Amino acid sequence: MTDSRPYRLVRERDLPTYAPVNVDMPPIRSSHDFFAAIAAIWTAIGEGRLTADEAAALSIVMGRSIQAIELHDVVRRIAALEEARGKQDENNDTSPT
Repeated sequence: MTDSRPYRLVRERDLPTYAPVNVDMPPIRSSHDFFAAIAAIWTAIGEGRLTADEAAALSIVMGRSIQAIELHDVVRRIAALEEARGKQDENNDTSPT
């Protein structure tokens, strides 16, 4: 039988364990929600519930969320402009049918 202690010690040292992040994050549904989420992170840092690394990781996730929301908003606005342009073209169409 082999001794697994050395293996376990190396594995525990190389693979950090992660605990759930202890912060109540508000939902991010629009770019306006970003400020409340940042405030929640700063509050958790101030109270010692988040480390700087955890806060940085959350900030990255929030940044990606905002990018996705903004992209969705741009696509939606372009679609609305194209629809309005199509209606305008239909109203200005004077060619005989």
